[in-house]
Order: sequence, then structure tokens, then C-alpha cells
Amino acid sequence: MQNIDITHQDNNAAQRPLRDLHALTKTYQRGSVGKSIGQLVSTFMPIFLLYPIGIHSMHTYPVLTILSALLIAGLIIRAFMLQHDCSHGSFFRSMKVNEILGFLIGILTLTPHACWRRFHLMHHSGNGNLEKRGYGDVKTLTVAEYAALPLLKKWYYRLYRHPLILFGFGAFLFFLVRQRLTCRVPKSWIKERWSIHGTSLGIFTVASVIAVVADDAWSILFFHIGVMFIATGVGVWLFYIQHQFPDAYWKDDSDWRFHEAALEGSSFYDLPRVLHWITANIGYHHIHHLNVNVPNYHLPKCYRENDEFKRAKRFTLRESLKFSRLKLWDERKQKMVSFHALKKGS
Repeated sequence: MQNIDITHQDNNAAQRPLRDLHALTKTYQRGSVGKSIGQLVSTFMPIFLLYPIGIHSMHTYPVLTILSALLIAGLIIRAFMLQHDCSHGSFFRSMKVNEILGFLIGILTLTPHACWRRFHLMHHSGNGNLEKRGYGDVKTLTVAEYAALPLLKKWYYRLYRHPLILFGFGAFLFFLVRQRLTCRVPKSWIKERWSIHGTSLGIFTVASVIAVVADDAWSILFFHIGVMFIATGVGVWLFYIQHQFPDAYWKDDSDWRFHEAALEGSSFYDLPRVLHWITANIGYHHIHHLNVNVPNYHLPKCYRENDEFKRAKRFTLRESLKFSRLKLWDERKQKMVSFHALKKGS
């Protein structure tokens, strides 16, 4: 796999400065109400149809239940990505509509919209900045920082970065429990703190109605837990892989540049077409970071019509799987490394 520097291609007459590339994306900013509504219908209608199928087949056709759970999990991931577009104000032109829709989707995705939105926008403003880590990112230490930790904290970091935790139990508990708490949200964030309480109330209300109305509430709960375990794990993986690859972009604040971080620190996750649909084109992450106002359904077109964006750091699904071993940023080598590579000193 060859990664080509998008800023230094003297033999390419079409090469543009990074700021010009940002201007290029503005052509694709204008959203379509029809496409946005179509995405909502194509996402939520199958969810409502598949839930009864998955639940009622639990005791008779378990294979059908498993298949339904996988499909619903994929659709919930897609719903989260639509909520993500709402957080950037790119899904509908009205910010009020985006906020209301984002809040409602957040009840399904277990994500308080206003609070997540604020943390996520901070992530965009400091992605790849070593002095601004911790806002919507997967926690990443440098080799020097890890070496300076006491033994217990080293084991904690290793546990946190283990795939079974990061993309399994930890991801599920983060969405289910951590996003119900305000303990790490500044007290001055009044709106964001209320969004946490409002989302939790919405989840409790929906669960209470189901418990009263449904004949077999425990089967529904068991099925939904399985669905969310899959959805949260894959969701965290998607956010992980967009910025955690061998030659990722991490700089000190004095050397950090927004446009470089967007294009060099965000991957193009070249997925099969059906997975691009499920993930609402979040794989075109380098373009998204360059201009968050481009709706998800215009990202592929922007990519196809501009060769400059095809020189991004591209990874296929198969190639990306080995990146789960990357744990630390080596400032000397300017690349992500594994614990094993650190031990070998290679």
C-alpha cells in the first residue's frame, strides 16, 4: 500500500494548496431536503420492520434473529451517522430542525446530542494536536508518556486499548453508562448537561412504555442489548480507524495546521458500497474533516469529481484490521506503533 503526500506532488499539475482544496469542497455544501428525508426513511423504516421479526423468531428461528440483529445494528450505526450530520448542521438547513432530530435519534443511539456535539466539534478543531487530545478521541499516548507512567497506569492503558475492551465491553458501557453521567461535563455547559438528562429520560420513557405494552419485555431487552453491543463496538471502530493508522498526523500545537490535520490525519476508508451506505459515507473522512458542512450524501461525489482527494491515505477493510495493534504515537519516528514494536525497540 502506498500513501502519497497530498501536499508535495511536483509532477502533478493538478495539485492545489490545501486551502484551495477547502474552497473546492464548498461546491458540495448545499444539501437536499429530499435526500435527507429519503435517508431517514431508508434508515428507520427497516429498523421498525426488523425489530418484531428479530424478537418473535428468537425461540423458533434463532438464525433469523441473529441476522435481524446484525441488520438492525448496521442501521443504528447509520442512524448515528445521520445524527453526526445533524451535529454539524449539514443534514437540514435549519439548525433547530437538526437539533430536534439529533436529540430524537440520540434516544435510539444512547447519545445526548448537544453534549456529544460540543465534544465532537472540539475534536474537529484539534484533531492531531498533541496539546488538545481527549475531546471525542480514542485516548492515545506518546511513547514517552507511556514510558513515564507507573506500572499500574501502564496496565490500565493496555487494558483500555485492548480490542475486547475498546471495541467490545468498553464501547457498550461507554454508550450505556458513561453517556448518562455529567461528572466530566463542565458545570458551565448548561445546555449540554440538560441534553444528557433529557436523553436519559427519553430512554427511560421508551423502555417504560415497552415494559407496559409488550407481552415479553425481557425478550425485547435481551435482543436490544445484543443489537447495541454490536452497534457500539462497530461505531467505536469507525471512529478509531479514521485517525489511528501507521503514519497518522500528530503535531505539537506550534506545528499543528488545520488543513494538514484534516487531510493527512484522516483516512479514506475504502469500504464496499453497502458498507459505505450503512456508515453514511463516513469513510470519506478526509473530505469531511476538511469541510464539515458537506452532507454525507455529497461526499462520494466530491471524491469522484476531484482527483486531489484521491491522493488521501486510503485503506481497505482488510488492510485496516491490523491497525487495531497500534497503541502509541512515536514522536521520534512520527508514526503509530504497537506495544510489541516498542518492546523490540524497532
